[in-house]
Amino acid sequence: MDGGIITGTNLCVLVCAMIIASVGLNMSSTAVIIGAMLVSPIMGSILATAYGSVANDFRVMKNYTISFRMQIAISVAAAPIYFFLSLQ
Repeated sequence: MDGGIITGTNLCVLVCAMIIASVGLNMSSTAVIIGAMLVSPIMGSILATAYGSVANDFRVMKNYTISFRMQIAISVAAAPIYFFLSLQ
């Protein structure tokens, strides 16, 4: 379940996946957006949260839910930066 842990590598991959998805949105390309979903490390947090829920391990579920929320916040914060830079 280490796929949901926020590390420097995961953050770098997350930002790269967000940039790929943003380029796909600019190009109106469904294939590029799906490719960004495949690259994104967010699935690790989702799977770990689901495992914690099924196994009734609330500590794991809480930790990875917080991690998931942080990854979403980072993605939402980084996306406007890309679109601001791409419009100029």
